[in-house]
Amino acid sequence: MAWVKVDDGFSEHPKAIDLSLAAKGLWVEGLCYCSRRLTDGLVPAGVVRRAGGEEQAAELLAAGLWEACEGGWRMHDYLDHQRSKSQVESTAKARAEAGAKGAASRWDKTAADGTAMANGWQTDGKLLANG
Repeated sequence: MAWVKVDDGFSEHPKAIDLSLAAKGLWVEGLCYCSRRLTDGLVPAGVVRRAGGEEQAAELLAAGLWEACEGGWRMHDYLDHQRSKSQVESTAKARAEAGAKGAASRWDKTAADGTAMANGWQTDGKLLANG
């Protein structure tokens, strides 16, 4: 599960203060979509259409919170505040590698005779009594 950062002063920010509640909701929906789908701030037009938010998208565009781009809108300064796709993937890879290393240190052992073993089994398939 990914998380997004939202400044607790967002609703009072000069760009957001005059927005409708629906436009603010669409902004949050767009933010969550970008984080979940790792789009680096791209909000596809289909997301806005599905939400019935063309009018709210126009508000966000006029306020400078979204920028028009090919295929939809880009959230202004998204990568200044949220993690990029490459950062999320890099963190996930590092965590997976650390988890695998931790599991290996917990489960992989060497038998008294120097034979490699995993989870109580020698690599030749024999179960060790104290494994």
